[in-house]
Amino acid sequence: MKVSLFTLFLFFSAAAFSQSDAEQKLSQRYQESYLEDLRSNNPAEYQLLVYAVDNACEIVDLPQGKTEKLDGTIQVNSGTTPAFTDLNLELKDENQYFRIAGTNKMLVVKSKWLLKQEMNKR
Repeated sequence: MKVSLFTLFLFFSAAAFSQSDAEQKLSQRYQESYLEDLRSNNPAEYQLLVYAVDNACEIVDLPQGKTEKLDGTIQVNSGTTPAFTDLNLELKDENQYFRIAGTNKMLVVKSKWLLKQEMNKR
């Protein structure tokens, strides 16, 4: 019984910590008044942003022939996947693709639509 309660405590503590970490990253990118407005008037959009902090960006190999359809080149440590807030990027209605400078890798920033679909599956 004590082990179960302790496990539950750890789970909720970790969830609360990751939530505050995401909120901290959001406040680096967005004004607090904007975030407060979202929390009050559009909580689904706010939850999307919180989810996106850890899930919007993905680093993949650059596919052959993809270079003409890229949204640009970006400087990223390809060993770690950044949050979209770290790069001062905006989530859009379509996926964004950036070549990572000096590599054959690409940073994919998922669209709002795709992120919503992922959230609905959870």
